[in-house]
Amino acid sequence: MTENDCTRDVPEYEGLYTINVLGEIYSIKRNKVLVPCENKFGYMNVCLHKDGKQRQEKVHRIVAKAFIPNPLNKPQVNHIDGNKKNNCVWNLEWNNCSENVRHAFDSGIR
Repeated sequence: MTENDCTRDVPEYEGLYTINVLGEIYSIKRNKVLVPCENKFGYMNVCLHKDGKQRQEKVHRIVAKAFIPNPLNKPQVNHIDGNKKNNCVWNLEWNNCSENVRHAFDSGIR
């Protein structure tokens, strides 16, 4: 895997932020890695800025959008190991709602 395969622009924030396969987000303007915060549902969020506006974004969704093809336009991103803090690309997959619920029951998360 080359460096270009490991790091990509954050979709919709090209030229402002990059993300790597481990889910680390780098601010080009501030020249630093962002520190994510856990939201009330246990997912890791970061605050991204663009055009004077700020938005909270879930790290796992950014990783999936940047690295994982979604030809069937599935709306949800599943953590394969059930750990919401493990946002590595190989731990994520696009799912629909029923697949996500089935995974939760099959893996014992629910």
